[in-house]
Formats: sequence, structure tokens, C-alpha cells
Amino acid sequence: MFASKRPSELNARILPSKIQSSADKLPSLPKLPTVTSATIASCDPSVGAPCALDQTVQIMFGDGCEFGFNGAWLIDSMPERRTVDTYRSSAEGVSYLALQSTAVVSLTVIGAGESMVLTWSSANPDDASTSTVPALWLCSWAPSVAQPLNTAALTAAVNEHGNLQHVLAGVEPARAGFGPVELAQKPWLAAEMTEPPVFQYEEIISNERVHLDFLAALAQPGFAFIDGIPLPDLTPGAIGAEGAMTIDEVSFRDSCLPQACPSPPLTTALTDPPVCAFAALHEQAAKRLIGRCIPHNSRAHDHWHMTTKMDPKVGGRDYDFKKTLAMHTDHSHYSGSPGFVAFMQQVEGVSTTKLADGMAIVDEFRRTMPEAFELLSTVPVSHGMRHRLYSDAGAPRDVQSASAFREFELSHDVPVINLWKSGGLQKLVHSETKRTILSSVPPKQYKEFVLAYDAFCRLAEDPKFVVEIPWPQGRTLAFNNHRMLHGRANILTTPRTLHGCYHTRAQCGHKYRLLKMRLVEKQLHLNERWTTHLSDAALHTMAALTEPSQAWLCSSDHGRELANVEHEDDAPEVA
Repeated sequence: MFASKRPSELNARILPSKIQSSADKLPSLPKLPTVTSATIASCDPSVGAPCALDQTVQIMFGDGCEFGFNGAWLIDSMPERRTVDTYRSSAEGVSYLALQSTAVVSLTVIGAGESMVLTWSSANPDDASTSTVPALWLCSWAPSVAQPLNTAALTAAVNEHGNLQHVLAGVEPARAGFGPVELAQKPWLAAEMTEPPVFQYEEIISNERVHLDFLAALAQPGFAFIDGIPLPDLTPGAIGAEGAMTIDEVSFRDSCLPQACPSPPLTTALTDPPVCAFAALHEQAAKRLIGRCIPHNSRAHDHWHMTTKMDPKVGGRDYDFKKTLAMHTDHSHYSGSPGFVAFMQQVEGVSTTKLADGMAIVDEFRRTMPEAFELLSTVPVSHGMRHRLYSDAGAPRDVQSASAFREFELSHDVPVINLWKSGGLQKLVHSETKRTILSSVPPKQYKEFVLAYDAFCRLAEDPKFVVEIPWPQGRTLAFNNHRMLHGRANILTTPRTLHGCYHTRAQCGHKYRLLKMRLVEKQLHLNERWTTHLSDAALHTMAALTEPSQAWLCSSDHGRELANVEHEDDAPEVA
């Protein structure tokens, strides 16, 4: 069901323009947009010479849609108004758009309509006054920023692209760059999870489309396994290969002073602190897949580790592998639950892990117990702790000892079930071990709330939703911590060691956007000047044009051959 795609499908590089010109007339990919005409609408003569704000640029596209763009919007959006660092070239504000000296002067359709030359006037002599605008760029923006001028354009404005823009920018801006892929989310039950998605690390980092598929898996089904992330040296004498560890040895491993490391610490351009050699490969992989791990308030490094070699008293209950862990989400006690993606590598040992789809649980809860659902989606539950799990050196410490420690307070008061404005699940915040006092429950609703909370906890452990998945040594689990519940199942071999870290929603969304931009630039030959600063909806529209039609591609031998042909690097690029 969720098996990863075949390499031949993932590596396909088909340019729509080349397929369209095929003499075999195979069913074509979506055509690249063209401009058939572009005019400046006439203005009321009594107004006098119009400024750009009063101008409407009417553009007819090849698909029959006609849109009216505000002249000032076009001028203000041109890449000529940005510098090489993608900042605006001036901090003058937008007052220049209201000057009569700023106006669209002429429009010229180029060639077969693949682009349009826009010329404008300006009071600033240094302001560039001409730009060659790709039709693809204009068409991708039109449904969300331009006025529909005919029935076809009106239909386009309210179709999936218009709705997407509404969801992302109007109703739910917090979805950000990761929003488009989340619109395809569907709940799943344990019995349906027969083929968990598994990716190869080297394939992810070397192929933008596979990388995008990996990130998409964090939205649907909500998790993925990764094989091939390098493991640290576990031979006798190497860091991490010891037998039973003392607290001092644990401190050494986690803080790992540079002179104690068996190899030079991993550092990057004066910005990253030294990384323990034992976890350097893990952090490096996490950074390449998504970005820099979320830093911790008191831990020496961005990563955490758990191991059966540690004294059970070190690090608190979560770090004691002898204790079971009920289904929960991480970061429930941190404000905003910043850990959107949890990233865990099983460095040593074999185990089974438990996962459950929070979307499916919430859907069942809403359907069968609507009153209880209402309480858990509106009444805040407090999670928190007085954090003192790390020493002054930033290493795990015996929480029962009197040793020096770094201390900070954590308190987070939100409902267990957090919803988007559209009603769908935004995130779950649930961890019974981190739950504090039910201080926000109205006294008259206390009994009903406790019964509702108990019902939810029972659903979270129901085998209907909870799937146990084998977790071999070396494999990494990445999951959507806002959607998925997870728990500890069985440790099959010891020693067992885990490395882990977290990434924010914004990091994941920005990585997804960047990969989409690169894919568009490569496959549609669009200069990065035109992919920079795209809205999520416009970028999603462009990226959709890079997808081949799998229906005919897989059924046609000729199409299959074309799918595996890398097109020439010297193909024309829209400047």
C-alpha cells in the first residue's frame, strides 16, 4: 500500500515541451502555459495619465483564460527589483507605485507566447524598466492575484489552485510550505499498514524527486523508514562500544570534548558547535534531509541518545528502556510542541516500534463520541516539567543524585486535539507522563472531561489503530510528531542505542519548497529569479507540470524509454 516507488519511476526526467512535439503523438503531459495576447486596458480619460495602480494588464492565455493583473502588482513583483541576495534593492516602500511616473508602458508577446516583455516607466533612473516574463510564471499566479475576465478564468480561479491559495494564505497560513502535500492526507488503520514506506538515504540526497517523496511521506502516511544512514564505529574501544557505562562515561559521550574524540569533531563554517563523534553521522544526515536539529535548552548537543548501557536512573523515565511507554507525542510539554518531525536512528539493537495514526483516532473519536471530542478539542490540558535531566556539562545525569544540573521550567497548556480552522487535525499534544494538573477544566465539567480523556487514551492504545513494525539495527524512523502517536513495543536484542533529534514545521516546509523550486528550475528550465518568492500555491501549480502521466508512461514501451532519457543540459532556459 505504501511501498516506495520504483527507481525507474522516480528518476524519470521528461520535459513536457519535448513530449508534446513527439511525432508519435502519445498522450501528452500538461502543456506549458502560453500568452496569446497582452494589452493595457483603456482608462477613463478624465483621470488623466494613469499611474500603475490604476492600470489593468489584460492577459489572454493559451487555454482561453483571460485575467486582469494590476499594473502596479506586475511592476512590484519583477525580479529586477531584487538584488542577488534576493532582498529588495530598495527600502523605499510602495509609495513609488502611486506616482504617475510609474506605469506600464508596453507589452510584447514573444515567439509562440512562451513569454512576454513588460516595459514600465519610473522616476528612479536606476530602476530597471524592462523584464521578459515567462508565461508559466504569470499563469501560476493568475488564479490568486488577478481578476478573472471571462468564464474560463472564473472557473480557474475557483478550481483546485484557487482553493489551495485560499487554504494556504487565507484560512490556514500556518500550514506554510508543507501545506500542499497535507491536502492529500487520509487516515489509515493498523490493518492497512502492510507496506511501511522505506527509502534509501543516498537516493534521497541525490534525487530531488525522491527527496520530495520522502518529505511527502511525513504528511501521508505520516512516517517513513530510512536505510543507509552511516553508523558510528561500534568496534571494541570506540566510543559507544563500551559495556556498562558509568555516569561519567555517559557525560563523556554526550559532551565529548574535542580532545577526547577519537576523530576530529564535525564543524561547519564557524556556525556549528563541535558534534560528538558518536552522533556526528546522525546529525549530518538529519541536516541534509531536513535541516539543523532543534537546539535544546540544556543538553550539550542538538541530538539526544538513549541506550541500555546507561544507568536506569540517568535521564528520567523516557530514557529507561525497561519501562513501557504508552502511546504519546513528543514535545507535549514544550510551548507550541515545536518538534514537527521526529528523527530516530537505531544505532544498536533490534526492536519493534508502535505507531498509530492520530487522524484515524481523532476521526473515530469525533464520530462515536462527539461530546467527548468537543471537550478534548476545546479544553486545554497542561503538560510540563521542571527540567533538570542534564548536568552542567550538558550530559544526562542521575536525577536522584545531588550533582550539579542545569534547570529550566516547561509548561504548555493546550487541548489534546488541535484543529485547523477547516476542522481537520492540526496536531495532537498528548503524553500522560508529562501531563500535570488539570487546571483549565471547568469544575462543572470535570467528571465529563476525565471520562472523555480516559476514552481517548483507550482509543490511542486500541489495536485497531496501533501497528507494531519491526525496527532493525541501523534503520532510521522519521515521523510526523503532530500526527502520529508512538510508543515502545519490544526490545529484541541488546545493547540497544537510539540517537534522535527534532525539526520544526517551518524547517520541513522550507525544505519542501526549496526542493520543489529546484525541480521546477531543472525540468521546466525556469531561471531561479522566477521561482524565488513564489507563493506556495503558485509553486505547487508549477511543480504539477513536472509530473509525467504515469498511466500512459507505464503502459507504453516508447513512453518508458523516454522516461529514462536525461535531456540535454543545454536546453533553452527562460532567463
